[in-house]
Amino acid sequence: IGRTVAVLELERGNTTRARDLLQEGLVTASKFESHRLQGELLSSLAYLASQEAKYQQAAQHLQEAYAQALLSQERMLQSSVLMDMLRLSILQSNFAEARETLETLLVLIRSGSQMPHSMMSIVYEYQGMFAFFLDQDVVAAEQHYQAALVLVQQLHNNRQCAVLNGLGITQAAQGKFQEAEETFQAALALAQQLGEHDALCTAFLNLANLASELGNQDDLLNYLKKGVEAAQQFGLLQYVQQSYQLYKTSASPDQQHEAFDALFQQAMDEEEHSS
Repeated sequence: IGRTVAVLELERGNTTRARDLLQEGLVTASKFESHRLQGELLSSLAYLASQEAKYQQAAQHLQEAYAQALLSQERMLQSSVLMDMLRLSILQSNFAEARETLETLLVLIRSGSQMPHSMMSIVYEYQGMFAFFLDQDVVAAEQHYQAALVLVQQLHNNRQCAVLNGLGITQAAQGKFQEAEETFQAALALAQQLGEHDALCTAFLNLANLASELGNQDDLLNYLKKGVEAAQQFGLLQYVQQSYQLYKTSASPDQQHEAFDALFQQAMDEEEHSS
C-alpha cells in the first residue's frame, strides 16, 4: 500500500513525500525479510533518483535492488531490475556497462526466464543499437530491429516509431535505400498518427540524411524544412542544430539561400532563448 501511495505522491509532484514513504516501506520490508518487496521499493527509489538526475544514487539503489531480487529468486523481478540498470547505463552513455548488463539479462532469458513482449522488444532494440554502433555489424543490427518490430507491432505501442527509425538506419547503412526510405516513411506516418514528436523529428532528419546520401537536393531541403518546422512547433529544438549541420554540409551552394538560413537562424535563436 505504501508503495502505491508513494507513486500517487510522485505523480502529484510530491517527491519528498514519495521518497519518505518508500524509505518507510523499505524499513518494514527489511524487518519482515521480504526480499521481493525490498527489491521493488529500491527500484522505485532508483527511479525517483534518476528523475532528479541523481544517477550515482540511482545506480546504488539498483545494485541493492538486484541483490534483493537474487535473494528472492524471482526471475521476473531480476529481469525488471536489470532492464532498469540497462536504461540507466545508456542514459549515462556508459555503453560498456550497458553491454555487460545486457549480457547478464540475456543469460537469464536463455535460462528460461519468461519476459513480457514489451520488455523483450526493448532487449532486441538494445541489441540492435549495440550491434550497429559498437560492433559495426549492420546485418545483425537489422535482424535485431526486425525482431523488435515484430513484437512492438503486436503490442501496438509507441515504441514502433523508434524501432522503425532504428531499422531504417541499418537498412540505409547496407545500401538498401528503397527499403530504408519506406521504413522511414512508415515511422513518419506512425509518429504523426500517434503524436510521437521526437520520433517525427527523427524521421524527418533520417529522410534528409537519406536524400543527401542519394544526392537528391530537393528532397533534402524539403525534409529539413519540415523537420525544423516540427521541432519549432513541438519545442524540440535540439534537432535544429543537427539539421543545420546537415544543411551546411550537404546542400549544394546554389541550394543554400537566405530563406533557409533565416529559418535555421530563427529556430536556433529560439533554442538559445529557451535555454
